[in-house]
Amino acid sequence: MNKENNFACYEEGEISWFPTYKLSTTEELVYVNKKNQAHSYTDRILFRNNSIENLNILKYTANHSLFGSDHRPV
Repeated sequence: MNKENNFACYEEGEISWFPTYKLSTTEELVYVNKKNQAHSYTDRILFRNNSIENLNILKYTANHSLFGSDHRPV
């Protein structure tokens, strides 16, 4: 299986925010790195347009001000 083509028919909005994982559960934009892992974007939204209408992304961002988990919602 070719990894590059797994989601070839899907699109994603432009990512213009900081990585959403692995963050402190109590502080905004403080990364925790206990296992020497790279920061990453764990929550992503992929979509595919199955209609003849154009789709426009109005907003695609992460909410870094919600705490309680080590990753932030998109």
